[in-house]
Amino acid sequence: MTRHVTWRPQRSASGRGPVAYDGPVGRPGSAIAWLLAFTLVACAGVAAARGWWLSGVGALVAAGLLWRGHPRARFATYVLLTVVAVRAALAGSVVVVVLAVAAVLALQTPSARA
Repeated sequence: MTRHVTWRPQRSASGRGPVAYDGPVGRPGSAIAWLLAFTLVACAGVAAARGWWLSGVGALVAAGLLWRGHPRARFATYVLLTVVAVRAALAGSVVVVVLAVAAVLALQTPSARA
């Protein structure tokens, strides 16, 4: 059974407050979101094995948001991948920089935005 959930902005009681998310979220509709979510889980495992706990937790949070189809999942993934790319560039790991940039470019495709 497919469950469609929409994002309904909610204003504060005065009507002028910030927009807040209300309700559960759906599942990602694109294969790119699934692929990136599973890739981020693998990255979290690598980060945990190397002792990079903050990166591991960040990757798990971003993967969970992507898997659930949260409205801010892509933003969280952009932030995480940017930090990973900068850290890899400072460490001199060209392969990790290329992979992070490829993942960011994959997030730009129309199917990832759906």
